[in-house]
Amino acid sequence: MSAEDVVSDLFFNLAAGDMDKVAAALTDDFVQEVGSQRNGKREFLGTMGGLMNALSQRSFNLYNVETQGNQVKVTVKLNGEHTSTLNLPIPGVAPVPPSGVTLDIPDSDFVFTFNGDKISHLVIDSQPGGGVPDMVRSMGGMWPA
Repeated sequence: MSAEDVVSDLFFNLAAGDMDKVAAALTDDFVQEVGSQRNGKREFLGTMGGLMNALSQRSFNLYNVETQGNQVKVTVKLNGEHTSTLNLPIPGVAPVPPSGVTLDIPDSDFVFTFNGDKISHLVIDSQPGGGVPDMVRSMGGMWPA
């Protein structure tokens, strides 16, 4: 399976809420970076699992997919409707009850680095309004200062 296929499958499995398959695509020492924040595999899976559980009719649209060496760069658009309680494993973020809000998140650029056939590193460049804090606020939640 090509690296681009692994990335495509990762987003398919995220949208399906199959966090076991998402976890299988990541190395044990996986690291995600968003700005100055770094998260390990457990935190990434917990946050993404919480988001996927809270959103129905969720979809990821991928475009501008480009492979360079052991990296895959892709632009991602997320949509979904907040129909279930949002529970995130982030200190200071209280559960957010369903709001019915339809999220139309701005495009974000993702750079996946591979170690063999698994993803070892992910850098996300979120546009204003596109990060997890903005998603939580748009669903009616509060983000810690």
